[in-house]
Formats: sequence, C-alpha cells, structure tokens
Amino acid sequence: MSTILLAAPNLFRLDLNYNTLLLLLTHEKVCSLLRQRITALTINHMQSSTRYAQENIARIALIFLHLRHLYVDMRSLDSTIDVMVLYYFDEFLKQKSPLISLCADGRPSEEMKINAEKWLICCRNHMDGKQFAAYFNEKAGRLLIWM
Repeated sequence: MSTILLAAPNLFRLDLNYNTLLLLLTHEKVCSLLRQRITALTINHMQSSTRYAQENIARIALIFLHLRHLYVDMRSLDSTIDVMVLYYFDEFLKQKSPLISLCADGRPSEEMKINAEKWLICCRNHMDGKQFAAYFNEKAGRLLIWM
C-alpha cells in the first residue's frame, strides 16, 4: 500500500474493507502517508463483532486528521448502527477533524429513522443550537450527517 501511496501523490480518496484498513493502520509509514493525504474515506463491511470497535474507531480518527468525508458500511452489524455512528462522530469531533459529512449504511433505531436530527441532539446535547443536518434515507438505508 505504501508503494501505491508513493506512486500516486494526488491520492486523496480511499475505499477499503474494514479489516484491510485495520491491517494498514499497523504500519507507521503508511499511517503517516494516510494522515497527510486522505480527505475522503469509505470503510466497507464493518464487522458485526464490535469487541474492539471503540478502540479501532479512535485509532482511525487519530490517523485521518484531515478527513472531510467519511462513509461507513455497517450493514453487517447485528445491532442498530446508532452506537457505532456515535463512536465515529465523537472520535472525529474529539480530534477537531474538519469532517463535513458522515454517512453510514445499516439498520437504524426507530428514533433515528423517524428524526435523525432530533436523535443526534438527544444523544449529544452539545449539538443543540449548532448548525448541522441529519437525515435517514429509509429507501437507501443510509444515515447522512452534514456538519
């Protein structure tokens, strides 16, 4: 992967399987290149096991400091996407990331499905009064948050 990153200096978007991404994040040289360049990230096939999810998400947020667009495919999760979305949201917020959009596919809670903005404000009170938009597209099975 570092060869691809070195050969393609204009690379800014990365689409990877969740497990592949975690393997890449064990290589410091690759992490350094990812940190500098990637502004759009798609994570496919997030595992249904969430045993180390919070730690992995924290690591992802630490590496991708310049990320502006994040999409995560959570359709494999056994539960609703609510907790995982909040993990990603919180970690990127903690890193003061310039994130503009956070999108996630998967099964939502009823609260998220009915009113995603209200759901986010209820889960994260600090969002009340802040400018953002959140919408769950039921037909696509996709949560969209714009900040």
